[in-house]
Amino acid sequence: MKTLAIAAVAALCVAGCAKKADEAAAVANAASPIAAASAAPAPAPSAAPQDAEATPALALATDGLKLDDVESGKSDTVGFGTSQDDTVSFIGRALGAPTKSALDETCDGGALGTVDFQGGLRLFFKAGNFVGWQVDDESGYKGSNGIALGMRYTDVNKLAREVEGEDSSLGFEFTADGYHGLLTEGGANGKVTTLWAGTICANR
Repeated sequence: MKTLAIAAVAALCVAGCAKKADEAAAVANAASPIAAASAAPAPAPSAAPQDAEATPALALATDGLKLDDVESGKSDTVGFGTSQDDTVSFIGRALGAPTKSALDETCDGGALGTVDFQGGLRLFFKAGNFVGWQVDDESGYKGSNGIALGMRYTDVNKLAREVEGEDSSLGFEFTADGYHGLLTEGGANGKVTTLWAGTICANR
């Protein structure tokens, strides 16, 4: 009986000591900065702020194309006669890389190089120089007088100071303050389907 009592007491001591050792280890781990750091996930690094320049807006001009700075309101113009490389680089500031380039040998006035951008904008080049542009998509591009694709002929007459129109082999063609264009039909309700300035490949 004494032997059993002694064994029981010994077992209780061992269990108590083990429990106290576990509790002490838990307290030590909680107090240790190394253990706390390994237990908590590291915060994700925050991205550094970037100052992105606002993309300039493209505007149609009778002597070339313009880029309007949306923040300062200032404008830059690439005029007819500018080299192809400089013109493409200039327009790329607003529209990105060209979507297509080609040589059109069917033009009445001789072969013209063409470079296309998004939004239905096509640039024309002769002997490596910028000579004209054409837009045939309602992408929001406007002339300095507000003329734009999709507009009715009656509104063109309200915006432009000088407007002339006539039937041609291309369709109903008009000029408005130096801009050229085509309508879906003659008359006030005709809508603008194409705009251009300078030299383009319009086979009459």
